[in-house]
Amino acid sequence: VASYDGLLLVPDQGKEQLFTPKNSDLPNSQVRIVFEDSKGNIWFQKTGGFGIYVAAQDSIRTFLYTNNESNSFPVVYSFAEDRNGKVWVSGENGWIGYALSAEPEKGIVYKQNRRERGEPAYLPGLATDARGNVWGYTARELFSINADDLSFSTYSFSYGIDEVDYFQFSFLPSGEMVFGGRNDIIIADPDELKRNAEIP
Repeated sequence: VASYDGLLLVPDQGKEQLFTPKNSDLPNSQVRIVFEDSKGNIWFQKTGGFGIYVAAQDSIRTFLYTNNESNSFPVVYSFAEDRNGKVWVSGENGWIGYALSAEPEKGIVYKQNRRERGEPAYLPGLATDARGNVWGYTARELFSINADDLSFSTYSFSYGIDEVDYFQFSFLPSGEMVFGGRNDIIIADPDELKRNAEIP
């Protein structure tokens, strides 16, 4: 559970644990955007980077951009894990990369900048589909990342969405993706998405 006091872990059995700056590696108590990977590690956004509760070590590790630019981002928006154990992390200014659920103590081990490739800089949400591929969106398009070869496929919003104004993005048990917006909810089947071959 994320809170202004720190990170509260509530196990199925046993005693609750509250990690704070006084008893862990947390630089401050404010914790947001909590995500659990397949190894039981808990990933969370922190001011200036992100942190991880490393389950195997029962401890907190933090990755602040000011301390090490190579394994963190200055701002983190979202986390999602693909079928091969890569925990994808989206950041501001077009940054996206991944860490490894099997080696979380390394932080981000691969990163790329989508803005430098001519794509929008804002990558607010990531989610994983039933096949274990990670998806995300920008103000202009939807994209998917192939878990095996790390290739990106993009799908423009120009042909179906008037305004991209969403606060939640996830996949339903049925396999459909759902966007929760200010004034609407959009549900779409990723298997029905098609690339438009017409010349712009």
